[in-house]
Amino acid sequence: MSIIEFDHFALSRGGEVLIEPASGGISAGDRIMFRAPNGAGKSTFISVLCGLDTRYEGSLERHSIAEPQLEPVCAILPEHSALEESLQVAHLIAGYTYALEAHNQLIPHAWDTLSDKLNLNELMKKPFGVLSKGERKRVMLGLCLITRFDLLILDEAFDGLDEHYRALAASLVGERLQQTNMALLATSHTELPGDMGFTSTWTITNNRLTMNGHG
Repeated sequence: MSIIEFDHFALSRGGEVLIEPASGGISAGDRIMFRAPNGAGKSTFISVLCGLDTRYEGSLERHSIAEPQLEPVCAILPEHSALEESLQVAHLIAGYTYALEAHNQLIPHAWDTLSDKLNLNELMKKPFGVLSKGERKRVMLGLCLITRFDLLILDEAFDGLDEHYRALAASLVGERLQQTNMALLATSHTELPGDMGFTSTWTITNNRLTMNGHG
């Protein structure tokens, strides 16, 4: 089952080519490690894949696993958060879960278990803006994992997390992905845990997108 398909797909910004024409896609069950140097267009590419940015050349089709006639749900753990920094963590979570529930994208009762495992209860009364990078990552990871997604995107997923939380995050992501045939696209400037079960590696080098399967 294809989630995202692109053909003769190319990206450019401000007259600069980011990605030369390429064809490929993401299917249910894929576990993709995505590597690209800073400034190569990685974040722009991710935004386009998820429908957050519509400026591209070529064709791009997106399908939900459960309902192919609908757009897929992408849960994104961004490298840098865009959440409102002045709001308490508890209020951010309440607003996010309300929106998910309104769109039938919330996994019931998942937050309580995740907040315990990620030690988020101690952060609830704090403004999001005072949290450390690692604390922010833990909150945003929790929000991703309570979402009924087709594609989970982890952009520098473990940046800011200590060894304990890196291992815990990898374990929680692995558990979530084992439950269904959803897809994963993960980026990192450092090595990602091998037990995340990557099936292919994507790279951007000299404006070329290369997709290599494992095994």
